[in-house]
Amino acid sequence: MRTTLKWIHVFIQLISGNSNVRPPNYTYIHYQQPLGYKPKKIPKERLLDSRPRKKRFEYAIVSAFVIALIALLLVLAPKIANASAFEQSTGSGDLLFNGAGKNNQPALHLKSEVSVDISGMIATTRLQQTFKNPTNDWLEGTYVFPLPDNASVTDMTIIISDRKIKAEIKEKHIAKEIYLQAKSEGKKAALVEQKRENIFKQHIANISPQEEITVELTFYQTVKYDNGYFEYRLPTTMTPRYTPKDNAHSRQKNQNLENSETQSTAIHLGTQGWNNNLSAIPFIQSHKPSESDQNSEVDNPIKIEIQLDPGLELADITGLYHDIKAERKNGSYQISTDKTWQSMNRDFVITWLPATGSKPEVALFKESIAGENYGLIVLLPPTEQTTEVNRSVTFIIDTSGSMGGTSINQAKSALMLALKRLSPKDTFNVIEFNSNTSSLFSSPRYAESGNLNSAFTFVNSLRAGGGTEMKPALNAALQSNSHDENLLEQIVFITDGSVTNEQDLLQLIHNKLGNKRLFTVSIGSAPNSYFMNKASQFGRGTSVHIGDIAEVHNKMQDLFVKLENATLQNITVDWPNHIDAWPKKIGDLYRNEPLVIAYKENTAVQSDITSNIHGFFGDGTLWQQTLTISNASTSKNNKGISKIWARKKINALMDKIISGESEDDIKPQVVEIALQHSLLSKYTSLVAVEEEISRPLGESTAHANVPLVSPLGQTLITTPQTDTPKALHLILSILLFVFGLMFHRLHRGAHNV
Repeated sequence: MRTTLKWIHVFIQLISGNSNVRPPNYTYIHYQQPLGYKPKKIPKERLLDSRPRKKRFEYAIVSAFVIALIALLLVLAPKIANASAFEQSTGSGDLLFNGAGKNNQPALHLKSEVSVDISGMIATTRLQQTFKNPTNDWLEGTYVFPLPDNASVTDMTIIISDRKIKAEIKEKHIAKEIYLQAKSEGKKAALVEQKRENIFKQHIANISPQEEITVELTFYQTVKYDNGYFEYRLPTTMTPRYTPKDNAHSRQKNQNLENSETQSTAIHLGTQGWNNNLSAIPFIQSHKPSESDQNSEVDNPIKIEIQLDPGLELADITGLYHDIKAERKNGSYQISTDKTWQSMNRDFVITWLPATGSKPEVALFKESIAGENYGLIVLLPPTEQTTEVNRSVTFIIDTSGSMGGTSINQAKSALMLALKRLSPKDTFNVIEFNSNTSSLFSSPRYAESGNLNSAFTFVNSLRAGGGTEMKPALNAALQSNSHDENLLEQIVFITDGSVTNEQDLLQLIHNKLGNKRLFTVSIGSAPNSYFMNKASQFGRGTSVHIGDIAEVHNKMQDLFVKLENATLQNITVDWPNHIDAWPKKIGDLYRNEPLVIAYKENTAVQSDITSNIHGFFGDGTLWQQTLTISNASTSKNNKGISKIWARKKINALMDKIISGESEDDIKPQVVEIALQHSLLSKYTSLVAVEEEISRPLGESTAHANVPLVSPLGQTLITTPQTDTPKALHLILSILLFVFGLMFHRLHRGAHNV
């Protein structure tokens, strides 16, 4: 037994880095067998058991010990490897308490309440989330949350008892200095920063024992209009983000211009809102399975109430992933979840459909603030007659660990439908990626039955697991060529977008897109909507989101319409000199997609605005409209238009960095517009400080964590990256070394008996 303990001691010393340790009773001997030497023949019965019983027992103990360690390492290996691959980010409603560290008691997330006011195309959202410090320590909290990628965050208030702490916008470094100073002085303070385009982080200092705090955020956004439906989306949690190894990038630009025949129409906008004859809106209610109404039985409960004034006669209102109930009051809808409290485990989405005959064609929304005039134009161009388009399509499907659970099934179903839609004149290929990238074919092949059957077999065999090394797959698709100039080259990218290197990937798309078009299919109940929308923008394509297996057919059918029909390209607007409109560069438009432009008048003179809008269909036909905006309108002031204009301008400026312009040149412009309009940005933060001192001198702060809620239906498979971490390699090597020594000693013992 003493020998066994010595072996365990040797093993521990080796793990600790002591390379000079030697096995017990082990002597290195080098000798040469004499010429003509013949080893003594060992009787058969001694070959079967040449070791004493005591030695056999010792080896059994050592073997069992080492085998148990190997088994443990195999179980922990995915977690060890995955820790270096995924960011340690948290979901919505997570208040992470940080400090000197007296204990690790979890903070209690009590509730979240959302109040939304939607008027036409503008949504104003107020999000309140209430937390409690259940400990007897003073705490500092860090609060991480997602918001819509087009949200203009303007206000933040911390409510503690009967006191309200209102935030101010400052440059990021100044805001942080103010917060840290207040924290050190024992004052209650709050700081909110933009970590990514759709992820924000909030710090709250000096929360007293047993105290409740409420965080209130206000933001504005435009609702989405596509394929005849309006959509409001509120993210409530996040999928863990994967951090790839490679962040290299390159630069190139490419754009084509076509000219041909002319189509011309004229539109005059004298009033705001949809340019339709408004009539009574009927009562509609959606039907979907509901959850428990018991607050205590729901993880991170949220209550959502919406007032909808659509400005159009409606045929349907639907809650895509939640049951909703609706009641008509004074010409608008009061909408809420069917069960008061819902879990914050998926995006909340509602859609509404205009009634037949009230399809919007153009809308104008205006706001006058501080003597300045702002406007938002939503224009739906006419669709071209359907023409047959032969295509070369490269499908990219994400099979990484974050796609585990229902997501991989949604992705495979979507891909299967897309493959079945191909024409024999089309060519295609399928690329799948996780930690590695693999292609079905070495180059695109025609969509003949044999090739399609191979593709069906390939897709059916796909399983989720591994890292999200997205760049090699995307690069392979961008470099793929159809070798047929008559084919329209398209890329269909099916993923949840859960990576941290969005900017690097967008630069890759910008540099290598060429004449291709990239379409994104967002998968899962909490995808990275910022990356998916931006990727389709830089890819001159469009995006669709599938959050439930029941949506696959309808959502993919909508995408097929866009894939198989010509686009409206090279769109320009001839604005007068006193109009500052964004975006400056307008991307391609697909069937049933609107053109959305925000503008500001840089003059106090009230006069009508006239502009010409024109673009080209895929066959070279020119489309053109004359747009006249009357400033004589007495319609209501639409609050939030100025914030939306400022957000669009900031987004366009940040896009220039991705396109290759210097960040040093762009940053001052972003800071100026963000400070002027009190907006969060990459370079500005909101900070709030209460003047009175709360925490007594000498009292330190403690920390605690709130557990996050995983996205609904997701089974995160945290398998290792391509290269196993060095620590794991070292431990496995040491185990093999110990095994080698043990069996070498066993072999010597057999010959020395």
